[in-house]
Amino acid sequence: MEYTVVTPAAFADLPDLDDWQRRGQFLHSAFRAPSYADAAALVVSIASAADAAVHHPDLELAYPGVVKVTLTTHATRSLTTLDIELARTISRLAADSGAHVEPSRPARSGRG
Repeated sequence: MEYTVVTPAAFADLPDLDDWQRRGQFLHSAFRAPSYADAAALVVSIASAADAAVHHPDLELAYPGVVKVTLTTHATRSLTTLDIELARTISRLAADSGAHVEPSRPARSGRG
């Protein structure tokens, strides 16, 4: 599989990633769903999308209905276009499920 690395400067210029923060080689976000069950359903949706993309994030389901997501490309130890594409998909899935980004999330950062 070929990977295209996304540099911090390039990440800062990418659209449709306001839900995400870059920290080093990782993208992080957290989505609050209307209920714990809704958050669990979102995890299943993300897992299905990840299987289809053959690219899998780390997921954490926490009470009262928060899904924490971490993306990276382990093969390159960096962010790649696979991470960017899956991040956008996850944001769409979260929005479609009624989940929203945790208000405590810091603003998106391209540096790190």
